[in-house]
Amino acid sequence: MIGLLCINVVINEYLRMKKLIDQLVKLNGLPGSSETNGLYHEQEKEKTENREAKEVFFSSKDEMLSEIVKSTIRDTQVEPNRMVMEEKQKIVEQLQKKGVFNFKRAVPIVAEALCVSEQTVYRYLRNIR
Repeated sequence: MIGLLCINVVINEYLRMKKLIDQLVKLNGLPGSSETNGLYHEQEKEKTENREAKEVFFSSKDEMLSEIVKSTIRDTQVEPNRMVMEEKQKIVEQLQKKGVFNFKRAVPIVAEALCVSEQTVYRYLRNIR
């Protein structure tokens, strides 16, 4: 092989437009018809999916780890300083399943976020295994 030409194109908008046109062709043209309502719900569903599939870029590995830890803690809706030991262990288990502890310096970041010592995080990991 002498060379390789790669062209990256995002076609999400084109696919969405094609789907919209396909749905419009199927409509009877009557406002308030069941097909029109279905189209509206389909568009709302796509908006929700687009919000969930947000691409994020981080400037460093530590920033990425911090964001993963914060989002995991945010999902529990309890502040770390108000959590009991079992809740913190559950968070450490979720982070372990996500592969956070495969990165160097993950334990200090998790310990700081959970308001515990590094030894406590290591103990939670031992209990999980």
